[in-house]
Amino acid sequence: MKPRPLWENAACRLSDLGQGMVLAEFLSPEIQETHFEALSRALRQASRGLLLTCTGPDFALGASLNTLAGNIEREEWAELDRRGCRYQQINLSLRRSPVPVVAALRGYVLGAGCEIALHCHSLVAAADTRLGLVETRAGLLPAAGGTQEMTRRADTPAQLVRFFSLLARGRLAADAREGLALGYLDSSRDRLCDDPSLLLPQALERLHQLGRHHQPCQATEVQVLCSFSELCAELEKWDLSAYDRQLARTVAGVMCAGQEPGSRVSLERLLDLEREALLRLAGQARTRARIRHLRQAGLVAERRDQSAPRESKKHSRQPFS
Repeated sequence: MKPRPLWENAACRLSDLGQGMVLAEFLSPEIQETHFEALSRALRQASRGLLLTCTGPDFALGASLNTLAGNIEREEWAELDRRGCRYQQINLSLRRSPVPVVAALRGYVLGAGCEIALHCHSLVAAADTRLGLVETRAGLLPAAGGTQEMTRRADTPAQLVRFFSLLARGRLAADAREGLALGYLDSSRDRLCDDPSLLLPQALERLHQLGRHHQPCQATEVQVLCSFSELCAELEKWDLSAYDRQLARTVAGVMCAGQEPGSRVSLERLLDLEREALLRLAGQARTRARIRHLRQAGLVAERRDQSAPRESKKHSRQPFS
């Protein structure tokens, strides 16, 4: 069935796939509040499933640094907190959705875009997919639910330490297989797609599979698996600058929530800690300097220069026609 247009803004187009399923296509890889507005609307309209994808070569290049820098320069801390809270709550709604949510990924999936993907119930990733919670490269931390989500995913102290390493060092996977090895992708629920022409059909098939037995996530808290000192002990193994060590310690403080192992912490508390940490870091001169540098150079400037037109032949919607 050819998708039937439902709604569109500057960031995202929603289409009806039939049978109660909605397709949300990111039109811009730079994540703005308009993306989350579209996701919120898509969740309300999908009665049996939601499929996320993109029209360009990259699913997401992270949150808009220009918007973020403007807020910081004008010291609009309340606005930063309001927007961060909105991003967190919509991502949480994805994970708690009564209908399955699947994302078809390709290219870069960075920062806030990676946080959106991690809150989906399943990911179907093209071979060239490069996932990364890279916020520490900008002097920040994942604060749209990403730090909370990776903490929630950890089943053992060793796994939490591994996820802490990803966030603290801003690790970017080289491709989908490395994303699986690092832990951004989970072999029990996510899928790799080696043929780009089959990405959307496989993602739609995955959505139908999940629809048969989907159960909304009911988790409201996590168990603290490592103490702050245990996580920070890892810093001695890494060659970090003084400021990167400070950033890593900030991430560790959120992931252990200031509690001892065995304690229970609500997900809402972890989300609050994310935003509080983001606001503290945003006020730091060295964070502002990093953001200025990234605005000039870009994390993925070489890929942005090669970006294809939005509806290029390579990334057309033929699989649905």
